[in-house]
Amino acid sequence: VAASGHVRGPTCGMSVSLNRRDMYLAYLAGASIVQHETWPYAYWQFNREGDTRAMPVLSPYGEAMKEWYAFTQRHPERGVSYAPIALLLPANQGYPQWGCKAWSLFPMTRADTMIDAFFYTLVPQTQTLSAGQEGCLANSEYGDVFDVLMPNPPSGPVPLATLANYKAAILLGQVNADAATVRRLMAYVKRGGTLVVNTRQLDRHWPDTFLGVHLTGQTAETAGSVRTADGGAAVTLAEPYEYDHVELRGAAPLWIDERDGILATLHVFGRGRVVLTTADFLVPRKGFGDNNDDTYIKAMKTRTHPLVQLLMRQVV
Repeated sequence: VAASGHVRGPTCGMSVSLNRRDMYLAYLAGASIVQHETWPYAYWQFNREGDTRAMPVLSPYGEAMKEWYAFTQRHPERGVSYAPIALLLPANQGYPQWGCKAWSLFPMTRADTMIDAFFYTLVPQTQTLSAGQEGCLANSEYGDVFDVLMPNPPSGPVPLATLANYKAAILLGQVNADAATVRRLMAYVKRGGTLVVNTRQLDRHWPDTFLGVHLTGQTAETAGSVRTADGGAAVTLAEPYEYDHVELRGAAPLWIDERDGILATLHVFGRGRVVLTTADFLVPRKGFGDNNDDTYIKAMKTRTHPLVQLLMRQVV
């Protein structure tokens, strides 16, 4: 169906080739539901332009969908999708595919920026399809090894059996974990999991004996080189970050800056490990132009996030 406007028409959307690959990727990655947006506009067309009296026929997009659907029926046994790393997001985050404001409505917070810094690092993407940049179908040095879970849905903490499927879990954003959720995450670590948490996500429910540190309540600024305590890797912070001072109480330094400030710690708990990062949500003090959506999204696409990169290289 020919249509005009900002989002519909012959010059809008993705190519047939990309649409076909997108459908195969979704199915082979284990999706149970694939929603084909802009139905029927993209998938039907009239034999003659503008002839709305004739019966429409499948467009090239519709033919690709027909081919794909037949493939799914011929090959129902596609195996079981496996990802060793869980990204734990708040149950009420309402995360848009391009990031930015929760539900595309609420004011930006630094916790939201943390989520974006991870996703723009792990899944580099752009919407400039006309230039051959195909959305989220981009190579990443970290691999396709992530699932997204909600640790604190309204029904209660995520089941331990679900968490046990993942070797590592990373808390993103302002999770506001209640006591029951913290106990569930502690049980996950005790059984052998690795949990990554940031100091700005902590409250009274998180015991020092689990974290291996005590927060002093003091903060400091850091920039320049941040390296692993064993000297194995380093990144450069081109602008200032703020981090929380911690006293070690069983944990060992994991990252240190040029003045030996502790940017991350590692603590063995049971059969697992707790990685605690101390930089404020792992994003720079200045932020990324949070007050303007377009400026913010452009900055997130073009800037690197060195502490996220350092963490993910070690986790992967």
